[in-house]
Amino acid sequence: DKLYFYVTVRTFKNKLVWGRVIDSNMVLSAYGKVAAKYLDHYEGVHSAITVEESCVMPNHVHILLSIKRSGLEYDPGETALKRFVAEMTEEYKQKTTVGLYELY
Repeated sequence: DKLYFYVTVRTFKNKLVWGRVIDSNMVLSAYGKVAAKYLDHYEGVHSAITVEESCVMPNHVHILLSIKRSGLEYDPGETALKRFVAEMTEEYKQKTTVGLYELY
């Protein structure tokens, strides 16, 4: 009933701007906190979408999404769902970028 999508979002040129790993713990920078803050964007798009797990790393974010098919208005095919997740990811990247500018 649920479909799972694994998404990775990388920083521009893989710059280590979202934090550092110190003693096996990820310590988020101000930029990393923005990246973490907007992870709820995915769940805000539709009630059938859940962020099952996420992890902000120094130069990328891992996101495990689940989409409950029974919660959707219609039963989209695999291609449509991939496109939908890609669009959500583009919106996440835009929100994160705008959030970075709001720090200044």
